[in-house]
Amino acid sequence: MEKESCKILFKDDTYFYADEVLCVDVHSFIYVICATYQLDEISGKRNGSVLLYKKLHDEKSFVLLKRLKCDGIYNMKLFKHDGKVLLFSACAQAKINVYTLENDDLTLTAKFEGNESDLFLSIDTMNSLNELFVVASNNIGMISVYKYYGESFECVIEWKAHHYETWAVCFEVGNNSEVFSGADDGALVRWKLDYSTNNAYPLKKKQHEMGICSILNHPSDSNLLAYGSYDEHVRILNKDTSQIIYSVNTNGGVWRFNFSPNDENLIATASMHGGVCIINIKEQKILQNFRGHESIAYGVDWIDSTTLASCSFYDHTFLIWTYLDNRHFSSNDVLNLSNIVL
Repeated sequence: MEKESCKILFKDDTYFYADEVLCVDVHSFIYVICATYQLDEISGKRNGSVLLYKKLHDEKSFVLLKRLKCDGIYNMKLFKHDGKVLLFSACAQAKINVYTLENDDLTLTAKFEGNESDLFLSIDTMNSLNELFVVASNNIGMISVYKYYGESFECVIEWKAHHYETWAVCFEVGNNSEVFSGADDGALVRWKLDYSTNNAYPLKKKQHEMGICSILNHPSDSNLLAYGSYDEHVRILNKDTSQIIYSVNTNGGVWRFNFSPNDENLIATASMHGGVCIINIKEQKILQNFRGHESIAYGVDWIDSTTLASCSFYDHTFLIWTYLDNRHFSSNDVLNLSNIVL
């Protein structure tokens, strides 16, 4: 990768360690949400915050609209429903916070508080027959499914899924009776849920030498599952056969990743010590390796086809940057990279 192929557009200090980034388009306005987590070594309290940024339409930069203090955040999911944008966060002290994004503001609208000695590590949502379901995993291997009623939560099923920290969980596409989970034990498990008996049964299990960090359903093919691991690989799995279709080594543990909204073959990975990678999963190769962070990369998401937001942990840094996609730009554009306007 040539040095000139990436350009930092915006930089901010998140104060606490930054570990998650999500981007969302709301009525043609672009927002980026960054989450933080930091353990106070003296008090033992896990502090955190949610930072809301907005793209300035007529300028090249972004602005910080709001910073909300909260318990340390491990994972976030955005959910659009009935014209509203909801942000669900999995927090320390087994808390789930729900925020509403509206009119350039992010407000806390609901929360769930579990066993304060536990940590919610991952979260996912889905709408089933106009009921909103939330699944969350924790640090002792438990997975819980809740119904969310707008202001309150009801736990409808809970089970022991793993013996170690369960870093990743997600619903099957369009099916609140199946869940995928991944944990520090290296197991990727597909679960069948029986709400009538409050039991969960493993349908399939795939073992790995190192832990599973992140899981996402494929954006267009419901039979494919993508996941990242501490073993530095992003993999695409056929759910029916449990066979690996594609695999790419990103040279760092894949803490988070997201598919490009414009090309489902492109994935951006926050690969910890390996920086941020943009990979073509179908071609099984790295297209770009962004090294703008001075600490481990923990979060990344796409703003558009060539602009991304990412964050790094120990230097508590949030960046927005652009890269030159050589598949779509001519050689003349390389010389004019500084003139790219968002």
